[in-house]
Amino acid sequence: MRLADVWQVLQLEKAKAELIDKRGIMEEPDFWNDQERAVKISKEAEDLDKEVKRWEKIKNEIEEFFDLISEAIKEKDNELEKDIDKN
Repeated sequence: MRLADVWQVLQLEKAKAELIDKRGIMEEPDFWNDQERAVKISKEAEDLDKEVKRWEKIKNEIEEFFDLISEAIKEKDNELEKDIDKN
């Protein structure tokens, strides 16, 4: 399974879109007229924000890890080529 496939399973983009929608609702002038609804939507937005940030952090760490591995492989390949050239 590739990293992109994992993000699809986690539905990270869907969560981001839902967060944007909730923030839009929260910006409406009459948002606080129904306080029970406002509190519910605010809590949902806060939870989504935490979830998205958590997965984005994990995603960035994984991408950095893959970059480091890629660089290490390139360096090893370069060292191997030098060894081959010597012989």
